[in-house]
Amino acid sequence: MLIADGNQSVSARALQAKADALDDYLKVGKQVIEDSLCNWQKSPGTYEYFRG
Repeated sequence: MLIADGNQSVSARALQAKADALDDYLKVGKQVIEDSLCNWQKSPGTYEYFRG
């Protein structure tokens, strides 16, 4: 499966490898990274404190 944004395509395997590398670097866990991205996506231009 390829994920495309109109300019680039990346395979799910390559994307998983990047997510794993980010998790290895940040050491916060993939769930924290996913939650952060989901919250950011809701309002990328405005910081909103997450209260759980």
